Amino acid sequence: MTRPFTPAQKFRILVNHEAVMLVAGEAVPVSRFHWGTLSNTKRFAIARRLNCAVKCSCGCGVWAPLSEIDFDHVKEHVSGGLTAIKNGAPLRRKPCHAAKSAEMAAVTGKVRRVKRKLTVTLGLRGDPSTSPDDADDRRRRRAWPQRRMSHPTLRRRFDGTVEQRP
Repeated sequence: MTRPFTPAQKFRILVNHEAVMLVAGEAVPVSRFHWGTLSNTKRFAIARRLNCAVKCSCGCGVWAPLSEIDFDHVKEHVSGGLTAIKNGAPLRRKPCHAAKSAEMAAVTGKVRRVKRKLTVTLGLRGDPSTSPDDADDRRRRRAWPQRRMSHPTLRRRFDGTVEQRP
């Protein structure tokens, strides 16, 4: 699962992607609008309350209000992308982010199914650090017991007596 961006990171992403706020009828860039000594978390909360518009970073070029924007990972978390400001981008929730998420889910679902099939049929075991899903699957799948079911030199007969193995 993807770790979400914090409000402070979201504010920095807005600054990097040249978000604009409508203040007294004028479009003011978020980076130039000063709020004194407020933290980035409080600045993001104020920007969310005010009319803040952001250009979608998918390439469609549409400006959308902050209420219709999702903050997306440019390089997906599954593919090794970090939850960092440089890896974040604003996308419109409905057409752009939904389409990207569906496309990514189809790809990762296929990869996961193929990995699982190879693991079961060929007995391959991946590195748990590569994907957390593989580690979860390994924990759920029960291996053969590690303890010995019988003694190496003694055996129990059906009548309950114990004798040396031949």
